[in-house]
Amino acid sequence: MRTKIFVLLVILAGLLCSTAAFADDTILKVAAITGKVLVKIAPSTEWTAASLGQALNPKDAIKTEAGAKTTLEFPNKSAFSLKPNSELTIDELIWNNVIKKVGVNLASGELKAMIKKMDTPSDFKVKTPTAVCGARGTTFYVIVFPDGTGVYVEDGLVDFLNTINGETYTVYKGMNSEVHADGSVTPPRELTKDEVAAIIADYDVEPVAEPYTEPEGTGRGVDDTDIIVPDVTPEEVASKT
Repeated sequence: MRTKIFVLLVILAGLLCSTAAFADDTILKVAAITGKVLVKIAPSTEWTAASLGQALNPKDAIKTEAGAKTTLEFPNKSAFSLKPNSELTIDELIWNNVIKKVGVNLASGELKAMIKKMDTPSDFKVKTPTAVCGARGTTFYVIVFPDGTGVYVEDGLVDFLNTINGETYTVYKGMNSEVHADGSVTPPRELTKDEVAAIIADYDVEPVAEPYTEPEGTGRGVDDTDIIVPDVTPEEVASKT
């Protein structure tokens, strides 16, 4: 009996340790920032400046202001990138050895999803005010415009649900489809090279540098006024050597 209790305690301790280790892992993090990017960390309702490496969890939100971009990265290097004037909320985030399930809500703006091949069952969904894009190991772009949603698939395929009337379309590689607020749909179609170029452009994001911290005890940072260059002529320098 004592042996059984000991074994159960060992198993329980192992489970607790693995759970703690899993909890410490960052499933989704801010991997790159350009310009002013803000986050709203639940349960707070305040927007604050995003920082490089910051973790995002369910119910958290992130938005890019004018001229700003950001990339969010998963442990396997799958990623979401946001263009300026975009707002994204994390609805669901499950990432373990059994399943990977991600649901985000793009309220406005433009998003690029790069979903790498998974070694476990996975479910990636991007919701908008008028549609749901379900990915199956693919790269695709979602655009929220004033009266609807557009999706362009660069690789793989996307299940494109019209949430106004409940119809679903399969959008294949190289094709685009749109759902409008009145329930109408632009069926999947191939785009011209110019149309594709306009959709996929300007997603590159450079990582931000670490913020500058002024030296302790100075009370301020170093600027040009702190550097004094003596007025020495070349003749004076030569006379001293």
